Amino acid sequence: MAENQEGFRGDLEKLAQISDLLESSFIKNEKVELKVSLDEDTFSNLLQHLILNQNEKKCTIQISNVEFTFLKK
Repeated sequence: MAENQEGFRGDLEKLAQISDLLESSFIKNEKVELKVSLDEDTFSNLLQHLILNQNEKKCTIQISNVEFTFLKK
């Protein structure tokens, strides 16, 4: 499980890098909403890492002014 947590932490760091890139572009003063559709297994894995109810149909992670919404296909 520790390896999975390390991998997930790395994935969150990548989202933070994306957020930084977007905020340093011409849309830096705007709220940005990104929607990502995930297959059922990947979405379930995300919910497990975030300790959310497995019955959820979407989850949101906000980093600065960038809101990442993950949807189950």
